[in-house]
Amino acid sequence: MRSEPPSSCEPRLGTTIQFETLAMQNANGHVYSQAAIALGASDQAIGGVPLPIPLNAFSPLWCGEILQSSEVYVPAPPGTWQDQTVFVPLTIPDEPSLLGMTVFAQAFIAAYCSGYCAPGTSPAIYASDAARLVIGL
Repeated sequence: MRSEPPSSCEPRLGTTIQFETLAMQNANGHVYSQAAIALGASDQAIGGVPLPIPLNAFSPLWCGEILQSSEVYVPAPPGTWQDQTVFVPLTIPDEPSLLGMTVFAQAFIAAYCSGYCAPGTSPAIYASDAARLVIGL
């Protein structure tokens, strides 16, 4: 799964940025059903556990790594899937105390099996790379 940083690459106070994540149907017949962008304050640890954490430590069906802490999840709104790409908008509040704040963002997509899939292949979770965002004016 590939994830692109917001198109502006400069999140600014009072603006909306959009994350774009490519999620292609895989060979197991998984269809992607839900996506979210996780926002966090650290790329070093989550709850005292050092990062990264491989997702396959939780299930052999999960792919990727947790690369950041995840304090807030922003779900993809209904109707934001276009072909095999999902778009997740995020509005940055016009709050001066956020200026200069560093936030890490990572996409997660949940998949389920559509039609016949081999036993034990569904559901699955996929994680993207992470992006570092610094909020500006």
